Amino acid sequence: MVRVKICGVTTKGDALIAVSLGTDYIGNIVEIPGSPRSISQKRSREILSSLPPTVRGVVVLAGKSVDEAVSAADFIRPAFVQLHGGESLEFVENVKQEVSCGVIKVVQVKGEESISAALGFAGVCDALLLDTPSKRLGGSGRPHDWSISAQIVQQAKCHVFLAGGLNPENVAQAVAAVEPFCVDVSSGVEIRPGQKDPEKVKKFIEKAKCSS
Repeated sequence: MVRVKICGVTTKGDALIAVSLGTDYIGNIVEIPGSPRSISQKRSREILSSLPPTVRGVVVLAGKSVDEAVSAADFIRPAFVQLHGGESLEFVENVKQEVSCGVIKVVQVKGEESISAALGFAGVCDALLLDTPSKRLGGSGRPHDWSISAQIVQQAKCHVFLAGGLNPENVAQAVAAVEPFCVDVSSGVEIRPGQKDPEKVKKFIEKAKCSS
């Protein structure tokens, strides 16, 4: 069965509602300027420490040095760090060696060239997250070419998360087309940026899990 990640969570209340509805991962965007869903390391630690052992916390980072990323991971203690910027292969390798949690690398799916880029990162991280290119990191509300994502899923030797424009109306189609390990949603289940809609979260999780 496909897993679900509710990302861009900004409050403990939203996190615990998503947990009660069956999410597998909770994602926090931490200290990313310009993101309406960005929160402090302290708040992220408070939210993720409230999760039950069955739900895994993910910290989304971008624009940080290796030392800063490692320091954030050490303080917050998530299950995964998600590197969402233009990090190099060497950068990802260095973070992976230093942190005590898993590493997810985001790859923006722009075209066929994204396949080789994704497969390169697949060898040095625990999971890939395929997203739609956007000037702002995540929360674009737009899907990308799922046929390219499906090729990456078929070839990558690690788990693949699918993001980018997913919502309760299209998630079943996305799961059928791509067959990812996990589907990731942020803006598709919100009332406004940073505030989740429990009904949309419930419907998204139901549609995702019933389709796999």
